[in-house]
Amino acid sequence: MWSIITYSIAIAITIPFVMTWLVYKCNRIFKKTRVYAFHKAITWTTILYILSVMTMCKILFDHFFIGYISVFHLLFLAIIIIYQRVNYTEVVLKKACKIVWRVSFLLFSFLYILLILFGIIQRFFTL
Repeated sequence: MWSIITYSIAIAITIPFVMTWLVYKCNRIFKKTRVYAFHKAITWTTILYILSVMTMCKILFDHFFIGYISVFHLLFLAIIIIYQRVNYTEVVLKKACKIVWRVSFLLFSFLYILLILFGIIQRFFTL
């Protein structure tokens, strides 16, 4: 039983695009709007992209980047909160966290693609 759970989590982290598509399709069945389903798919699968990028960085560079990723999220959240304070004089933490999470999805999905290409090129030239 534990092996099924372990393999399911490993597949989800290894191939987050498939999980994003599955979450999108499930949300599309239950909710009829495409935008809502897309936003929920992004929200639920961002953590998979972060974990997959961390795993690929460990495999390719033999270094853990969890500290850098945490500092990036905290700094970006601080920048958004300062921006909200200066421009709107009201800080909405929920909105700032949502912006950080969505930008993280874009950044880490881009990094995921780059690291896959880098890994393929690196393995190709080391043979």
